[in-house]
Amino acid sequence: MTAPQINEVIATAWPFVTAAIGAYGANVLSQVQSESADATVALGRRILRRILGTGSATTTPALAELAADPGSSALQQTLRVELTDRLHADPACAEEVAALLRESGKSAGTRITAVAHDQGKIAVLGEGTMNVDFRG
Repeated sequence: MTAPQINEVIATAWPFVTAAIGAYGANVLSQVQSESADATVALGRRILRRILGTGSATTTPALAELAADPGSSALQQTLRVELTDRLHADPACAEEVAALLRESGKSAGTRITAVAHDQGKIAVLGEGTMNVDFRG
């Protein structure tokens, strides 16, 4: 997989990743999935688990910091760069994440138009994504 393809996979996966972090926080990798989790959150969780592994031992500082402040664009960028670097280092993982997106009907290049976290903490809107934190 080429660097531009990996970047496109991350761009496509990002709204799902942030929705999962908004729903589960820093425990996104080890949390037992709630039956009420919507498809967006579930896909984001699967993507993160594939890239980072499972369990709290695999939680990165970037993930923990973003979970504490999901509206921070700087923290989102930090995690996004980390995930991109991991996919560049593991092309097989990049292919698996792309396959997860294809299976869900969200192939690279597809842009989601809206995601709202069911507890009102995060929304992802439009092309290129815009995350909004509704707390406080």
